[in-house]
Amino acid sequence: MAEYRLNADSEWALGYSGDEADQKCFFESDNNPGAGHTTSANGKRCIFFKFPAEVRLEIYKHVVGRNFIHVEANWQDWSGIADLKTFSGRHGGRAILEECRHDGAMEAGVYSYMIGTADHLNINLVPGGCVRPLNDDSKTYFYVRHCDCLIPANRPYKGLDLRFLRTCKGIYEEAKYIYLREMTFSFRSPTVFDTFVISTNKFSLANIRSLHFDISLSHEMEDWGHSLEGDAVAEFPSLQRLYIWIDFASSLQSTRRSREYMQSFDADVYYKRPFCMFRMCPLKEVRVVLNPGVWPNRELPDIHISWEDIRAWCKGLEKRLLLKWDGPIDLLDA
Repeated sequence: MAEYRLNADSEWALGYSGDEADQKCFFESDNNPGAGHTTSANGKRCIFFKFPAEVRLEIYKHVVGRNFIHVEANWQDWSGIADLKTFSGRHGGRAILEECRHDGAMEAGVYSYMIGTADHLNINLVPGGCVRPLNDDSKTYFYVRHCDCLIPANRPYKGLDLRFLRTCKGIYEEAKYIYLREMTFSFRSPTVFDTFVISTNKFSLANIRSLHFDISLSHEMEDWGHSLEGDAVAEFPSLQRLYIWIDFASSLQSTRRSREYMQSFDADVYYKRPFCMFRMCPLKEVRVVLNPGVWPNRELPDIHISWEDIRAWCKGLEKRLLLKWDGPIDLLDA
């Protein structure tokens, strides 16, 4: 089992004690992870450990699932501008997690339609209970795509259920990093990302393999450049999958959406540079969406960069991020 257990001797706290606050599964390190036993009180070994390690690994993966996780300051905040300070008294400013109702399938489908080769939007990817049904006439912003994930009227906070790790010490030791490797952690706020990195121990960060960034607030783009500097990116040495969604930082009619501007060095510094240090990670898959706010079937203003050029821009950034790190290419990742 050693090949599946990076830093297996380190400790990880689940943050689940039955208390309402702890049930929110906060990320933090702890020197007392809680111990169980692989044997029962009468000395009989758990039958589960008679299965081969490879079988147990697959079982753990099915229990955890490959989920898409929203990392938020406030799971009821659809705008993404909640102030982390409101949580500092009760929760110590920790970021909290909420499972996406779409399990990442919708983001993949939307990418295929906007940037890939799909010629239509698979509306079946969106649960029928969505407050704002996703269709060709709707907007393409986060609060529309994930309206039923975070709006409080739909459901209370549920968090992540990792109680299976408390079954016994053997299961805990084998599976404590599985969910980190299988899940995609999605961020909208650089402040929340900074909090997540600071409050999560290094062994846990080192096991994360998939990150998603949804840059919906234009005034935060520069802040992302500070949050994603080399030291922060280096905390994710096992990162294999990177998904980036960037909303244009201007109105539909703005000259900052023109082809000339989007091909300028100023635009590269503004939109691309924050992510260039991820070249240091062993990435195997990168998906980038530059979002004009509408679907591909909608006509863009004459001044606007074309859909063809948007797709080329996204593919260009994907290709760049997948280049092996042998040092900086140019000033963007210098």
